[in-house]
Amino acid sequence: MLFSKFELDEEIAALRRRVEQEQQLSEEQIRNVREELRSEILNSPEYQNSLMEIERLHSQIASNERRREKAEEAEQGQTQRVEKLQDENEKLKARIRELEEADKLKEKEKSDSEEKENDIALLKQTIAKLQEENNELHAKCERNKSADEAVSWLMNSLLYTHDSNHFEVDFEF
Repeated sequence: MLFSKFELDEEIAALRRRVEQEQQLSEEQIRNVREELRSEILNSPEYQNSLMEIERLHSQIASNERRREKAEEAEQGQTQRVEKLQDENEKLKARIRELEEADKLKEKEKSDSEEKENDIALLKQTIAKLQEENNELHAKCERNKSADEAVSWLMNSLLYTHDSNHFEVDFEF
């Protein structure tokens, strides 16, 4: 069986066409099998359950993202409130310091006032003692003056008596 070159070329071409057809059939069968598998998979309860699970997970992700956003907003609000409270706290601390300084000043003024009152009381006591001493000295002075007058009167009397006695004595000689 000897074939001519032409026959061989035709047979090769026919075989190639047949291989191509088989390949097309195989590809078509693969597509059909793929479609059937796809249809089976899409209609299978496991796939439906997986789809529902995926949908549930997406919903949960969205819910978690919303909660995270709310938590972030709340945290930002909390941070702002904390900052505001810290500012207010600093202002209150400054006000407290001012009030404490004012209290210290009032205490000092009160202490100074008490010292002045004590000084005034001491001065009043000293004045009272000095007035009492002055009155005593004045009374003593009056007594001394009276005594001086009495002594002076006695002296004058004695001098007069002495002069009278002396005069009489001169007369007798």
